[in-house]
Amino acid sequence: MTTTISDEHRFLFDLQGYILLEGVLTVAECNEILAVLRRLEDREYEDVWMESVEGTGRPTREVAKENQVRLNG
Repeated sequence: MTTTISDEHRFLFDLQGYILLEGVLTVAECNEILAVLRRLEDREYEDVWMESVEGTGRPTREVAKENQVRLNG
């Protein structure tokens, strides 16, 4: 198993902001994570914490773009 990041992967991380880790999770683990994310996406959040923060904050759940849910955390 490789435990270091190649120069190509480091470049792609700098460019895209994420690294694709293939073969780390089983299909069952992926399905479990997706099920949890779908439940979180469907929830409504009160975001009362935003009232006590100076400046601008972002709500926990954003749906500004069509067919996209962003969870901030």
